[in-house]
Amino acid sequence: MFEAKYIFSLLIIIILYIVFEIKFIKTNRLVIKTDKIDNGDYIKIFQLSDYHNSKVNSQIISKIREERPDIVVITGDIIDKRTKSYKNVYSLLRKIVEINKRVYFVNGNHEWKSGKLFEFLEHLENIGIKLLNNKMDIVEVRGMKINLCGIDCFPIYCDFEEAKNNLDSNTYTILLSHKPQITRFEGVSKIDLILSGHTHGGQIRLPFIRPFLKDKDGISSRYDKGLFNIRNLKLYIDSGVGTTRFPIRLFVRGQISLITLTSNN
Repeated sequence: MFEAKYIFSLLIIIILYIVFEIKFIKTNRLVIKTDKIDNGDYIKIFQLSDYHNSKVNSQIISKIREERPDIVVITGDIIDKRTKSYKNVYSLLRKIVEINKRVYFVNGNHEWKSGKLFEFLEHLENIGIKLLNNKMDIVEVRGMKINLCGIDCFPIYCDFEEAKNNLDSNTYTILLSHKPQITRFEGVSKIDLILSGHTHGGQIRLPFIRPFLKDKDGISSRYDKGLFNIRNLKLYIDSGVGTTRFPIRLFVRGQISLITLTSNN
């Protein structure tokens, strides 16, 4: 009887913890130093990834208002392939644009799998979001310039050469790529920072066991979340907000990221 009560109590604790990790997102902050930002200056970038039509809009909006980022980037899977109504997603995106006019988007695999990608992208443009699928934009913040480029998630339509066309290597360059395996592409050394998602940080992580969402897209199991130095560039993989396959997160709390670019000096 005692053992049964103990097991039941443990299950309740685990369930409550899972609910906490899904319903209460955190802010992951990181500072990246570079010689390409003038001394004393900084640029704050708010990254939202793998939202999957979650129901945490108020938390995301509150965090954007609190952090006051210079740029908002969305690195794909804002919807889920099973999403029938986009009302919740559009409501979130409209509120983000009301707060910050510099909002950029690259699609993920779930946008493609939805079967409504082009209709969805058109709606995003109408809201005021700039699409960066195989495109580049020079973003100016308080007199500082950075190159912001992105690629399409779908291999057939991914054009990395077009995305980085005519970029100035003396200017700090960020690439938005839903999937992290972009690091394999030739010419990626011209990029300073890659912002990715897709992995959900494994979504379920237990001690001594590989993450639940493991290598299924040619991504090394090393690169599941966090900041990595690969040759001469940095790769940051955000763990994302939502879930896929199963509505569970365990030891990988939902999150948004705030990346601050600042001077080396």
